[in-house]
Amino acid sequence: MSLIMMFNKIQDASDLEEFIHIPPEELDRIVRDSPGHVLDVLEKVMESLCFKIDASEEERTQCVRRVRAREMGYLFENMEHMSLQEERRKTEEQRRIAEEERRRAEEAEEKLRSAEETIRQLMTKTDQ
Repeated sequence: MSLIMMFNKIQDASDLEEFIHIPPEELDRIVRDSPGHVLDVLEKVMESLCFKIDASEEERTQCVRRVRAREMGYLFENMEHMSLQEERRKTEEQRRIAEEERRRAEEAEEKLRSAEETIRQLMTKTDQ
């Protein structure tokens, strides 16, 4: 149960980083004597956590396999480093750039309409 509570505490990249740095012996001690039905639950929770952090299918499989083998000490050792906060910043920056480009396009379109109107007015004056 203590391991599930640890999983549940993982809400962002810093929490995951904290979890990853729990001493391997502590994680192994938690699952060492766990009965099979508890490992089944831990596998499901681990899979859920891996989905939550968007781990690859290979990484999910490896993590779940380690739970089953009671080798949790180095659970995420081969997982590619990721930062949810960094990804959120990148997404926000891309949104900001897209919004700025949209605003510039609208301004350019408005200038074009204004220039076309000025040309029409000048042509009307020349025709008179």
